[in-house]
Amino acid sequence: MPTLDLSDPFAVAVLSLAALVAGFVRGFTGFGGPAVIILVLVPFYAPISVLVKVAAIDVFANFALVPSAIADIDRRVVTALTLSSVAGLPFGMYAVYEVDPVLMKRVIAVVATACTIVMLTGWRFKEVPSILLHAVVGFAAGVILGATLIAFFIMMFLLASPVSAAVSRAHVIFWACVMNVAFLSLFAVTGAITLFEFGVCAVIGVAYMLSARIGAAAFRRIKERDFRRIVLWMMLALAGAGLAV
Repeated sequence: MPTLDLSDPFAVAVLSLAALVAGFVRGFTGFGGPAVIILVLVPFYAPISVLVKVAAIDVFANFALVPSAIADIDRRVVTALTLSSVAGLPFGMYAVYEVDPVLMKRVIAVVATACTIVMLTGWRFKEVPSILLHAVVGFAAGVILGATLIAFFIMMFLLASPVSAAVSRAHVIFWACVMNVAFLSLFAVTGAITLFEFGVCAVIGVAYMLSARIGAAAFRRIKERDFRRIVLWMMLALAGAGLAV
């Protein structure tokens, strides 16, 4: 498969359009933006060349989302999630190079579809999960993120918690911020992204950030029950797309 070449105007145009839509999704749900771009591009370009550029764009969403989310987070929860996820991240990134990416994408899409269907039935934890369970789930989410840059697993877990939608969203925003920086840093060390490519991604990232602000404003105008259903149906659609492409 060809690499995603940011010196190609057509590739930049496609990436920019996908980023505008993805930014709104990211701002509204707290996640899902990278998945939108990845599902648009991976049928045509080598996954590794897509993931690192999407990470470089997504990092700009943090400027729009993190400040307003800080007040809603539970520090013990996000600490357990992020530290364990950072530990799992290198294993997933190793899998990008060693495991058939099509097979990996199919397996994750099947798991995401199954979990989302269960959650659409209304099932949720009766009590807030333990810190240990958050750490275990965080490690698994780090592996999955490292291999795919998709945060389905962690979002499904957090949406099943009895805490409010605002708290769940704040947790995934903070988690995504830390993981995005860690992911991009590891790939930068390997030379997977050049300074020129990062510059192009930064320009696209500004538009992505502004789109995320619009999505965040839309979130504040919606009821919690409607928010959960919209997120779950979006997750199901993205998981289905992952099986199809």
